[in-house]
Amino acid sequence: MPAPIVVYRDSLVVRQEADGPRELLSIDEALKFGANPGTIFLGLRDGAAVFGMGISAAAVEKLLPRDDVAVTELRGMAMQGVVPPDQLSAIAMAKSMVSWHQRHGYCANCGTRTAMKDGGWKRECPQLQGRAFFRAPTPSLSCW
Repeated sequence: MPAPIVVYRDSLVVRQEADGPRELLSIDEALKFGANPGTIFLGLRDGAAVFGMGISAAAVEKLLPRDDVAVTELRGMAMQGVVPPDQLSAIAMAKSMVSWHQRHGYCANCGTRTAMKDGGWKRECPQLQGRAFFRAPTPSLSCW
């Protein structure tokens, strides 16, 4: 089963090895380290589901002193070839969607907390019954 893509701002949370960051965390590791359990379904790779997860600044602060985990800027990882090219599009989508969810947790019309639906591709306002859908590259939330 593919590992979840854990995103913090412009960085990935990955396992750290002696020669540098090497692989994504397992789902159990991601949850243990404080990644958001509200995962985003990104699609299928080789028949297995691929998920994106966000992680809070507070959880990342606890990970920074560790030797077995790294919070590494994605662009540098891609330039160094640490991230396989066939995974870059899923990682970019995870980064975009996690950022959208972090910025649009409340209804733009009434201020009520919205809920993630449909595998993370939609948010719904329980008060107004409005829906917002992820739209790259400039997502927005509004109830209609």
